[in-house]
Amino acid sequence: FTTKLFDLARFTRNFGFYGLVFFLRTLSNIVDGILLILCCYYFLLVHFDLKVLQFNNLIQSLNVHHLFVSFRVLIVNNTVLNHLIGLICLFAIFKLLYLLRFNPKTYLLAETIYQSAKGFIIILCFAFLNYFIFTLIGRLLFSNEENFKTFFVAFRVVLISSIRDAEPTDNVIFGSISRGLWQFFLWVFSAKIIEYFLISFVVQKFSTIRKTHQLTDEERIVGRIFQTFWTYFAFNKKI
Repeated sequence: FTTKLFDLARFTRNFGFYGLVFFLRTLSNIVDGILLILCCYYFLLVHFDLKVLQFNNLIQSLNVHHLFVSFRVLIVNNTVLNHLIGLICLFAIFKLLYLLRFNPKTYLLAETIYQSAKGFIIILCFAFLNYFIFTLIGRLLFSNEENFKTFFVAFRVVLISSIRDAEPTDNVIFGSISRGLWQFFLWVFSAKIIEYFLISFVVQKFSTIRKTHQLTDEERIVGRIFQTFWTYFAFNKKI
């Protein structure tokens, strides 16, 4: 992060606003910048919570009855901190995938995920459209049932039914022939066709990248570093 900050300062100092835009054109720099902002915000919230607790201890030690500290802010901050930790872990995974590209053996995995990003978005849109259509069908066929009273509740039932088998209390499966057919086609289209389509898409991308891939300078450097390391410590295939 320190190196990225110095690079950002250097680009901004030399080229002004255009330097900042040029620096943010790289996906790795954007991920690093977001990670840095999230981490700084996280530490600021932790520092703020610490100061609030110290102030509360000071009030209790002085025995001032007409002053008090509301812990509602700490509760809200705790919720925000939990979401921040999740976002930090998410972008840290993106950064890890980028770092895997420097290793010749893990490059195929990272590059496959990177090249499949647009396809993943299309598949997610197709899955959402599929769930939306089945929700509308469920609302039309089973509008008198409690699980289909509102669109959002029906959409939740569709998601749960496509991911796992619905419980008997859900009143979705085997209530009638129409419900059984609706559940069967939902399972086929949502749980199987989309899943197989996603797997075939990833496998096709992987095979294409494997055929067209050429070693980059970074991969050669990393390969030489590992080769020198194993040679230095006398780790070879004979051992």
